[in-house]
Amino acid sequence: MHKRHRKKFPSSPPVKGDLGGLFPLKFTTTMNNYLKEKGRRAEQLIASHYAQSGHRILHTNYTIHGGELDIVAENADEMIFIEVKAVDRTNDLHEYITPTKLSTLQRTIENYLRHYPSKKPFRLDVAFVKENSILCIYKNVTNN
Repeated sequence: MHKRHRKKFPSSPPVKGDLGGLFPLKFTTTMNNYLKEKGRRAEQLIASHYAQSGHRILHTNYTIHGGELDIVAENADEMIFIEVKAVDRTNDLHEYITPTKLSTLQRTIENYLRHYPSKKPFRLDVAFVKENSILCIYKNVTNN
């Protein structure tokens, strides 16, 4: 009788991004870098737009555990918290900003205002960028 050979599995789990060779780690790392760079360029474009419109950029990429504000700006009258989305599809922009995302942004804004108090009123703007062009900026976005 022949012995049955069991297939030996690696003792350590596969590297994240390997997926059995379908998407090699190098590919996913390159894709992640591409997406980060795409987002960074979109944020720079929007920060430049606000600065040219007379706003002062206070912070970029303000991060707390569980949230991030892409851009914090102000003018003489108010503070503006800006969420930037680099998009490929443009037919349903509202799908990019979910109620959960808005709640996270609200919590992050509250944290920011505890650390950097201001008497100015504030608003949340959401800016959409596609292929290094500003598609639209929704001003004073709320969760209602």
